[in-house]
Amino acid sequence: MVPGTGLPKPVPMNLFATWEIDRSSPSCVPRLCSLTLKKLTVLRELDKDLNSVVIAVKIQGSKRILRSNEYLLPPGGLMETELELTFSLQYPHFLKRDANKLQIMLQRRKGYK
Repeated sequence: MVPGTGLPKPVPMNLFATWEIDRSSPSCVPRLCSLTLKKLTVLRELDKDLNSVVIAVKIQGSKRILRSNEYLLPPGGLMETELELTFSLQYPHFLKRDANKLQIMLQRRKGYK
């Protein structure tokens, strides 16, 4: 338990991804982005039939997405939980572009047929 909160201690989770980097271009250098999330707070109901979410992270313009394990939402959908979630993404940084934007998303768990 996390002292003073009554919440269970979060299980550490580390997610890592690397992408192929075009080494032929002098304006492209490899970079590592590391993001650690410590808390997830849902302040309003997201959807009536939504009972769980995953946290997804990607670099804008890339098709690759890192996804966490599923987090169950309590009835009513409001939630606050401690996390120990680290995303590490190795990506190609292009020196002559505007920016490399990191997208952090809450997503439904994909239903597989």
